Order: sequence, then structure tokens, then C-alpha cells
Amino acid sequence: MNVGVNYPWNNFGADFGDPPPGWGQRRDWERTLATEIDHLRTLGVRALRWFILADGLLLGTGAGAVPHVDRSRPGQWRFDQVPQLTTEFVQDFRRLLGFFSADLQLMPVLMSFEFCRPGEPTGQAAYVKQGRSDVVYDPAKSIDFRRNVFDRLLAITAEPENRPKILAWDIFNEPELCTRASNNDPDLNHTIPIERMREFLRECASRVNAVQLDSTVGFQHRSSVEEWNRDRPLGLTMQQFHYYGYDYGRPAPLPRFDPALPCMLGEIGTSVFVRSMWPDHGWHDSVHRRLSTAFARGYQWVFLWSRHSTSLNDHDTEWDRSTEAALAAIRDGNYRPDPYQPGRAPRDAGVVAG
Repeated sequence: MNVGVNYPWNNFGADFGDPPPGWGQRRDWERTLATEIDHLRTLGVRALRWFILADGLLLGTGAGAVPHVDRSRPGQWRFDQVPQLTTEFVQDFRRLLGFFSADLQLMPVLMSFEFCRPGEPTGQAAYVKQGRSDVVYDPAKSIDFRRNVFDRLLAITAEPENRPKILAWDIFNEPELCTRASNNDPDLNHTIPIERMREFLRECASRVNAVQLDSTVGFQHRSSVEEWNRDRPLGLTMQQFHYYGYDYGRPAPLPRFDPALPCMLGEIGTSVFVRSMWPDHGWHDSVHRRLSTAFARGYQWVFLWSRHSTSLNDHDTEWDRSTEAALAAIRDGNYRPDPYQPGRAPRDAGVVAG
């Protein structure tokens, strides 16, 4: 099993390009990453997962370019034009790639669910967080987005010197949180019909696959991997979902999908307080046990959440000495036994049969 770490952002939505005034210095993640990346290597970390566009803050800034309220649809926003990436954004993305290698790879996350949720003004008229659902919702703007934004980033990662540095392109983080399953969904945060979201993911995956890099989507739930690939598969080359014990209330499931495709847990928490406890381990829960159990159940990759998360609502991060000791133990091949016999589980274990 390979262990990665969510190193998700330093300044959410503003890691690449010139940040808004008062939001810190450009590339202020650089010094921290430079001091930490070799240490992560020594702990056996094989990849970092990093949000690139995040909520879209720096995609479309200034008068006439920022998202705005859609007066015809209560609670929704319009994004009139999809701009080119700035020179500064591209330069900073290239600078990020310079820190990685074949032995510690990058898994860039193109965008997160906040990107498509209703806009959030920042107090500065030239900058609006979120509000860019048109990139997915409107097929014509999806084409503009791929041409102006995604294709440029994808081409950089496909360059011969960069290709070995990329584990996979994670196209979307937890798309369920901005997607509606029906027109009767009252949640205004669910801005994208599910079929349109599936088509967008399928189009992006096709482009990643065409340059012979791996493609994945960071689904919030295991069930989404099956449901969203039913009838017309998304064409992903790596399956991924996120597992937090409180979210399921049952032990971590087995990765029973297409056996030809690697499967990863793209997020598991490092906090082991009661709220975050894995039912597999109960009061004996620990990061070491979580990683060991994931290995015993057949996951090729597991990503810890997280090394740097600045969200005040993040109750799943507790990076401390025990976290690093767990990484070192897995690096050295020291695993805890699975609380259930591999391949067998109690009737109520919540694993998928056969």
C-alpha cells in the first residue's frame, strides 16, 4: 500500500497567482513546502493531494469578470465568461511541480465542490469566491473552460519532465456536495443536475486519459463510485472515495469495484477523537490502525487528511507525533492486524459481499 497526504492548500483558492490585497504573499506556501517535503519523504509519504482551483477565487477577477447573482434564478449565480489562466497562475503551478519527483508525486485536484456553489463576496468587488457553476452547467462554457484552463494545466503535467511527477488528475473533490439528483432538490448549494455533472466529469476524464495520465474523482461516498458509473461509466482509470467513520457508522468497506482499476481512499482523518472514531477499532482507534486496516482490505493508496487545513470547521485533522509515528511504522512494514479476518467479516461489518 502507498500512503499519501492531503496537503490541500495554504490559502484556499489563492495558492496560484496574485492573491487579493491583504490575503498574504504570492506563493506563500513555497517556503513551508520546501522545509517539509524531504521530511515527508523520510516518513514514507509517496504523494501529496493538492487543490488547484479550489473554490475558483482567482479564476475570473476584476470588473466584468467576476461571477454575479442570477436574477432569474433565486440563490444562483452566473459566470459570464471563462477567462484564460493568468501568466502568474501558470508560473506558480510550474513552481509547485518543481518540488515533486517519481518517488513523491503530486495528485492535483482541479476543483472542489465550493467552485460550483452560490457565490460568496469577499468584501472586495474584484474578487468573489465560488459562483462558477456555469463552467459545469453550461456545455458551451465547459468547452471554454477546458480550452482556457484545464487543457493548459493538463499539457504542463504531460510534459516529459513532469509526467513522472503526477500520480493522477483528481478532477473534482466531492461533487455530490454541489449536485442535485432531481429538480425537486430544495438545497440551493446543489447547482448542477447529476447528468450534467457526470457528463462534465466524463469529458475531463477523456482528456486526461488521452495524454496517458491517470484520472480519478474524489467522491464523498463509496456508493457514488458505483452509482455514478452505472449505465455510462465515467472513464476514470483510478477509483476513489473518502471515508470518515462518523459518515458511515460502520466499518471501512472493501474496495469491490472493477478489479482492473486501482482503488484509493482519498481522505481519511487523522483525528481519533470520539466523533471521528472508526467503528472498526472502537476505543483502540489510531492512525496506525486505520492505515493497517486499509492495507488489509486491499486499497492501493490511502491519503491522510491533512497536513495543512486552515478551515475552522475541520474536525478531522490532528497531525502530531503519533501521526508521524504511524507513517514511519507503515513505511517499515509494521502493520496492525485487521480487526476482522481478511475476506471474512461479521454480519454487521458493512463490507460488500462477493
